[in-house]
Amino acid sequence: MRSLFDQSNTEELYDFFDKCMQEDPKLASKFRARFEASKDEDALKRLEEEIGDCLKRADSCRDNQGCMQFDMQAIADQIKEYAENGRIKLALSALEALLYRLDGLREKQGELEVSDEINNCVYLLVEIADEAKKSADPIDKDLMFEHCLKLVLSGFGSDEDVDCLEDILCIGIPFVSRKNRSKIENYLEATWPAKYIDIVKRFDGQKAADDYIQAHLDRPEIVEIAYEEAMKKSDYVEAERLIKTKLDSESDNDEVLDLCRLYGIYELTDATSKMIETAEIVLSKGEAFYYPKLKALLQASGEWEARYKSVLEMCERNLCAERYMDILKEEGEFDLLFEQMKKHPDLICAFGDMIPKSHRVEVLQMFAEIIRQEVELLRPEELIGNQDVSALTIIDQEN
Repeated sequence: MRSLFDQSNTEELYDFFDKCMQEDPKLASKFRARFEASKDEDALKRLEEEIGDCLKRADSCRDNQGCMQFDMQAIADQIKEYAENGRIKLALSALEALLYRLDGLREKQGELEVSDEINNCVYLLVEIADEAKKSADPIDKDLMFEHCLKLVLSGFGSDEDVDCLEDILCIGIPFVSRKNRSKIENYLEATWPAKYIDIVKRFDGQKAADDYIQAHLDRPEIVEIAYEEAMKKSDYVEAERLIKTKLDSESDNDEVLDLCRLYGIYELTDATSKMIETAEIVLSKGEAFYYPKLKALLQASGEWEARYKSVLEMCERNLCAERYMDILKEEGEFDLLFEQMKKHPDLICAFGDMIPKSHRVEVLQMFAEIIRQEVELLRPEELIGNQDVSALTIIDQEN
């Protein structure tokens, strides 16, 4: 290709590239970003105008569902080109301008596709961060930190439609230094304690991080971190102590999860009696998936027959009707299942076929009553050929 360039007339090359770039605006944008020698301020102003034009086109060009049609690739290519050519400040300023314009449009339009474009910008921020890491200029790293910090502290991306706040924070964390750490530590300590502890560990050492954790075990989120550390070290005694501390606190919003963690610790340490006790508690909290665990444990310990009735009674008191009836079905307790179905006739379709023949007439009557209630809600024109009406006739004939 270079030999072709060498053989070509300079003016012909100018004309050819000019024509190509007129036909392909994306190529023109990328070429400009690579070779323009303008000041950052002038380049940013021009790019902001391009962003505005691009968003206007997206707003005016909608598909059949009324969704905006974005084509931000030319903008993204320029920003990426700036970063690759060492213009980190310009790349970050341009991306920030794009993010805020998109966010303003999303709030105005409520467009989900705008949120997708914002997430694409976060991916572009990752690419800029990669270039900043390669840079030998410490100013580029400081700029990366400052821009991420600005977005995080502004709360950008913290709502449910654009859940990218943590992503932006994670992009900025590697650029925290001894010099700038004080700018973000208070925020991290209050909002993301795990990341704060990582910062302490990085600059002050493991002991300082451990001391901080031990001094703040009154915070459930710190207990979580300490628990994870204890499990990594297979320190199950400490892990049990931490989870019990959390369970004893009034602020534990993860009671069932913590009980399951406790069960896992006892499973790892073969503490059968504690497993049984914990499984019963979890089951009493309405978690039916612990019934087979408890049953297996009691069978292994030879206690199942003696405890069977009381366990069923506990399930009746604490589980939702459908889950309790699932257990009765599994255990073959069809008379008890029928009693429950009389209390919850809406579940007849799920369990009616399991009821003994001795209760067949009553089941059909219950089924007929449900169909009658549904038929009463139908409009006259819906009654013709309706399967529920036909089924009701059959049931009445059998009765």
